[in-house]
Amino acid sequence: MALICGDGPQSPWHSPNSGRWSMIAPQSPCVSSRRRLSEIGAWHANTSPCKPSWGRDGKVPRRVWCWLLMAAGLVLVAPPGKVSAGPPAAGVSRGGKTSPAVPGAASELAVDVLELTDGSLFRGLVLHRNRRGDVVVAVEREWLRGTHSDLLRKLEAEEVQTVPQAWQQLHERLQEWRAEPDLSPKMMSFLDGELNRARQAQDRWRDGTDPAAVPQFVVVEWPAPGLRSLRLTTPQHRQLALLAWRENLADVSLRKAGSLDQELRHLGFDPGAERVNLSDRLPVRRQSNREWQARRAILGYTQQQPLDFQGTATRLMRTGPEAQAANAAELLAAALQAQLSQTLSDLLNPDVAGAAGGARSFAESALAQCRRQARQLQLAGYRATAVQLDAATGQSRVDCRFDVLIGPQEWVTAWQAGRQSESVRATPEARQRLREDPQVRGVLDLLAQSGLADDEAVAKALDVGLATQQLQQDLDAEFRLFLGHYGVHPEGPPLFLPEPVLR
Repeated sequence: MALICGDGPQSPWHSPNSGRWSMIAPQSPCVSSRRRLSEIGAWHANTSPCKPSWGRDGKVPRRVWCWLLMAAGLVLVAPPGKVSAGPPAAGVSRGGKTSPAVPGAASELAVDVLELTDGSLFRGLVLHRNRRGDVVVAVEREWLRGTHSDLLRKLEAEEVQTVPQAWQQLHERLQEWRAEPDLSPKMMSFLDGELNRARQAQDRWRDGTDPAAVPQFVVVEWPAPGLRSLRLTTPQHRQLALLAWRENLADVSLRKAGSLDQELRHLGFDPGAERVNLSDRLPVRRQSNREWQARRAILGYTQQQPLDFQGTATRLMRTGPEAQAANAAELLAAALQAQLSQTLSDLLNPDVAGAAGGARSFAESALAQCRRQARQLQLAGYRATAVQLDAATGQSRVDCRFDVLIGPQEWVTAWQAGRQSESVRATPEARQRLREDPQVRGVLDLLAQSGLADDEAVAKALDVGLATQQLQQDLDAEFRLFLGHYGVHPEGPPLFLPEPVLR
């Protein structure tokens, strides 16, 4: 895990920032789109086990045509732009959930505190905690020098051996990769540059420790049996510690969060708005085969060809400049079919309506299709994003994941995140801006011609569309942060993958 700021669903390090990420936008509505809407109605009339009693006046109830409008929210936002690795920034969240650890309510420190079974205390930031309870911690080198000098001498003696070995391993792997056929010119240029970096690093370490390369932190691993307690600081306090280290404040590992906050603000910083990345201050480590294959997949996405899919949890379609034009009507039909099926079920079974609410995982069939296309393109990584809409509450949820191929048949999730909107009402100005978008206007015209919409329903659909767009932008920013850490250089910070399941 990268040494970064923030809090997240699987990691104590995640911090969302602004970005851009959106669903497929349709071309102008056409006859086939209108036909598709009528076919959906016919499908439900012909396949439902019994026809529901719509309303007392025989009209379609508001809840159903709200589904139609909010399903159209899947196409109410602009098409996505290219997501590049960019400069490393804050925040990353990865697949492979760590064992739960609750922040100590009484802790005012800006760092995590570990107590060993022998009573020793260590302060740092937890990078990873596996399901057995083993932890990997980044500890400030100078703090360790003043409190556990014997351990630091042992770790630094090991670094003299392990760091050059890590660079040599990386150089050999890059050479093998560079010798593969059918590499794109961009990838060849990238690998040539990284080979040169690895050679230079080896030269610096050949005669012993490179003083200029000694990082600020050491990485320490403790097995669960040796741990008595683990008190995690809050994400906000962790942000303060990282920013304070970046700005070279004194005694960060010893000070309370309030003291750091006061000094940082006095220096003119807004800690909550800063984007901090200290990943380059961790020592380089050897990588397992699984981690290396995952890094190759991430670098293939950033340096060779990105592969993105968007849609619903059950239907994902490829997007991007090299994909065929998305059939927006087909995507809308798939969304309507799934959402209306649930609505009809709720109407026919009111006692269990809403029991299946909440986040829905990606359907295996949808992911299998993504993976087939990735293999056809000889790519080992893809990003998938799905939108879920809730007409009853006016809420939406967006889930995003990045899967990598690390074995002949082994796909794992290297990063994932999700966000759910609150029930909000957009300003009239924001609604009008969205209405004026040519593609949005086309969708609204189509629904108006169907006779299912009134002004209130359109306003609600626009509110949901705007909220969903913001969720997508937030997740796109998080993904760019992930790429900033792992899609720039092949050594990068430690990458912790979901552990293989032993059968």
